[in-house]
Amino acid sequence: MIIALAGRRIDAVDSPTPRFPLSQVPAVKKRIKQLLKSYTATGIVCSAACGADLIALDVAAELKLDSTILLPFAVDRFKTSSVIDRPGDWDALYDRVCADAAAKGHLIILGPFVTDDEGYLTVTRAIIDIARQQTAQVGSAGGQA
Repeated sequence: MIIALAGRRIDAVDSPTPRFPLSQVPAVKKRIKQLLKSYTATGIVCSAACGADLIALDVAAELKLDSTILLPFAVDRFKTSSVIDRPGDWDALYDRVCADAAAKGHLIILGPFVTDDEGYLTVTRAIIDIARQQTAQVGSAGGQA
């Protein structure tokens, strides 16, 4: 099973309403690992923002699952806008998962876009489309990816 993930980012320092505080990272990591194991996942498709995306990519690497990463624009620009702009030490993890995905041909940059919002929306839609394509490929190969 290929898992499509559009995750939540870690709360900003000045966030008026806590939704995903940095303190919850260990609990979220544990739950993602349980989910991937319970569904017998063979891969994940997601972006790589700080929070649920990077946590899931880290867990997928631990479990030796295939990971496909979609970004709306260049790796460095995305890192600035969606990874290192929030609390936590996400920098090295982001670099590692992007490098691993790129080495396997599984890092997809969809841009450029007129606006950042257009890019993020396109990535979210593409996550679902690519997960469906990968699932169909696995199914047509008789379970062989």
